[in-house]
Amino acid sequence: MNAAKKIHLEKESRPTLMQLRRSLGTITSRQVAELAGVPLHEEYLMEIGRPVTRQLAETVLHALSLLAGQQYTLEDIDVSLKDVNSSAGYTSPASERIN
Repeated sequence: MNAAKKIHLEKESRPTLMQLRRSLGTITSRQVAELAGVPLHEEYLMEIGRPVTRQLAETVLHALSLLAGQQYTLEDIDVSLKDVNSSAGYTSPASERIN
């Protein structure tokens, strides 16, 4: 298998936050957001793949980890991170994507 194909397959193997949360059973977005101390809409933006700050992503994953009883990191999911060098919250097309 060539390297490009292997990388593509590895990227496909990581779930989104929504897919991971749903696979865990009865954990809701609201529970994750409340435990993380973040607004529900910000947790949802992360779930649907919109770029979020690294701090928000790590906070949400920590909350999910506590609820699930298993440790999850940014390397475990497909998440889009905002470019911290962008101005006024604008996310450039070069946003970091971990997948």
